[in-house]
Amino acid sequence: MADDRVELERRNRELSILHAIANALNRQTDLRRALQTTLSQVADLFGLETGWVFLIRDDGDPYLAASQNLPDPFVDEPERMEGDC
Repeated sequence: MADDRVELERRNRELSILHAIANALNRQTDLRRALQTTLSQVADLFGLETGWVFLIRDDGDPYLAASQNLPDPFVDEPERMEGDC
């Protein structure tokens, strides 16, 4: 019984996080703003200070699309996070 309750609580939290992400994405029409808003909410939900989102360009190269509270070396040179980091 206790295991079922723990599992149900875990799944409810996951659904809550997915709902928050969907709401954040649906409120924005600009991709960068949508990613930044979503990243901020996900970081809050998971209790994270730092986070980033990579997307893939049409040519297959990843790029840093959104970030939050990156360490100074990456704030000054975000391209250091691109490629095969």
